[in-house]
Amino acid sequence: MLGEKYAMKGPFLEVGAAPGPNSILAGPYFQGKPDRVGLNLRNNEMLDDHSGHPITFHQCNSNDMRGQFADGHFTTVLSNAVIEHDKYFWRSLDEMKRVLAPGGIMAVGAPGYIAGKFVKKGLLDETAKNVTITLDLHAPPDYWRFSRAAFKDVICEGLELLELSVINRIPIIIAVARKPLTGLLPTAPAALIHKPGQPDEED
Repeated sequence: MLGEKYAMKGPFLEVGAAPGPNSILAGPYFQGKPDRVGLNLRNNEMLDDHSGHPITFHQCNSNDMRGQFADGHFTTVLSNAVIEHDKYFWRSLDEMKRVLAPGGIMAVGAPGYIAGKFVKKGLLDETAKNVTITLDLHAPPDYWRFSRAAFKDVICEGLELLELSVINRIPIIIAVARKPLTGLLPTAPAALIHKPGQPDEED
């Protein structure tokens, strides 16, 4: 859906790709498109979707992709439900931005926080039974949870934020951002990001 909305183009990189049909790049929008690369810690293999353009999976740690991909190599960089498992997720984000071409699109999804009102009401209803309660362990190793402010000011730092979505009551936050044609935006001084005594938007 996001692929169509933002007319995502290749070359494509999926960070933390499942080496099989569960890869984002195996989805309907991306299926059959050339130049699809998946990155994971385990396997070097290919997934043939019989289109003549298989997905190539590289075994590599996303904390450092310099030996694999040049600056600005990919027009689209995708990652979902990965950075919460990454001990040094900020290194991966820096690398994802490095390999993203100017004008390219990056989309990242990760677990957010549970709103207190939902905890009080109870979460295990029909809409939540297949979702991980985000303050619980997801799948080990599991290190991080993110706020909307973290997506805006940390995950998408240096990029132009296009969309920030919260999915499910036990939230997954998804950000879509574009790398400016001039390269990464300058980092805003901390005082401009958050003033002391000012509540976060999740409060």
